[in-house]
Amino acid sequence: MGKQLLIIFIGIIALVFVFAPIKFYKDSYAIHNTKLSSITPEKIIEYVVVTPTPIPTPTPKPPLKKENVIKAIDKHLKGRLKYMGTYFYMAGQKYKVNSMLMASIAIHETANGMSDVLKRCNNVGGINRRKGFPSSGRYAVYESVAEGIYDMAKLLRNNYLDKGLNDIESIGNKYCPLWDKDNGKYGMSNESWIPTITRLYAKILKDAES
Repeated sequence: MGKQLLIIFIGIIALVFVFAPIKFYKDSYAIHNTKLSSITPEKIIEYVVVTPTPIPTPTPKPPLKKENVIKAIDKHLKGRLKYMGTYFYMAGQKYKVNSMLMASIAIHETANGMSDVLKRCNNVGGINRRKGFPSSGRYAVYESVAEGIYDMAKLLRNNYLDKGLNDIESIGNKYCPLWDKDNGKYGMSNESWIPTITRLYAKILKDAES
């Protein structure tokens, strides 16, 4: 009797192991196919959870510190421009002009503080005669180098930036055009203005950021 019960029990266990996986497979198949067949645009959210990958936001660079800008400008100034970094910075702040760009133009226009026009006229930008200032030949004359720097900033603001000329190339095409109308000739030396200012500005900016 005991052996018969044992055989029956083993048989029941065997049937469970054989038929249970089949039923599970059938149920899973039915559920799976029911879901696929019933998916509509309205129900897609029931089956799919989309987690969009966030687009990384570029971290804005912090504004340059005043002392770093002045120090970087002064590092590149020589001759009569030496130690005038503070004036470039303050003039730039007053007229909302990039002081490092101003310094780059002044370095190029004055042979870095050594030009005769700078020595005679305190003219830091090779600026032609202007209303309200005396002149020497074709150039405006200022009482001091500082005054020349401030007028240069005012000139760049009124005649360039406010007219939409806000990058080195567009400024250069007007500030130092290839056709020199004052001399009535093609100024081959003017070809170097834009690349030279670009190079000088990059050097000063690098020092200000370091």
